[in-house]
Amino acid sequence: AQVPPENTFHSPQPGQTVLGRSFTIEVEVASSFHVPEEGKGVLFLDGGKLLEVRQQRVTVSMDGAGGLFEGQHTLRLVLLALDGSTVATQQVLFLKEGAPEETAGPFHDDKYDDEALHEMQAACAPLADLPRDPPPPRSRDDPAVIALGLPVLSSLTKYDGEEADDMRMAQEREGFINDASQLPMFEVFIPSLLANIPLEKGHYRYDVYLGYDLGDPLFDDAPSRESIHRQLVTLVGEAPV
Repeated sequence: AQVPPENTFHSPQPGQTVLGRSFTIEVEVASSFHVPEEGKGVLFLDGGKLLEVRQQRVTVSMDGAGGLFEGQHTLRLVLLALDGSTVATQQVLFLKEGAPEETAGPFHDDKYDDEALHEMQAACAPLADLPRDPPPPRSRDDPAVIALGLPVLSSLTKYDGEEADDMRMAQEREGFINDASQLPMFEVFIPSLLANIPLEKGHYRYDVYLGYDLGDPLFDDAPSRESIHRQLVTLVGEAPV
């Protein structure tokens, strides 16, 4: 009998305990199973579909993981052939500590939010009452629009929001990226998106929204944003992004 492909769970590993509000999922499809030429993978978290794996190795940042309740969780990777048949199934069990109370919501934990969360909710509440234009009529031939929100930061050190001074001062002290071409989104996110678009050509259009912090030395600067936009346009080319 043929031995099924052996995939690798780099993170989390079997029995690993993840802490706090964020962790990273990193899985690698066995080299004997070529994605996407022979099929694809489907990643499940606690039985729910998380994403489709269309390359040999994927990394997913699970920010807001405070929404995972404390205890044991299951991460499962299923490999599917081009005809939809199952080639291999593997899973790991890991533990989550530091989960929120049941009523706290998916992006809340006592360490990082509390007053900041309530302040944000109060600031955003009036936006719900703003008038909205109805969406334009859509033809059956129009591609579906997928909006992708990407939080970006030019600091070389992750800013935790707990500095006594503002972000500009913190980044000047710690250092930040001043060459837009060195931003991770140009090296990881955008190339990964473009690599998968040909598989769904004509069916979707991807609108990417960048979210940055007030005072970010690179993104909160109009000439720098124009430079970033020009580089994005060049990188994207004719792709529907």
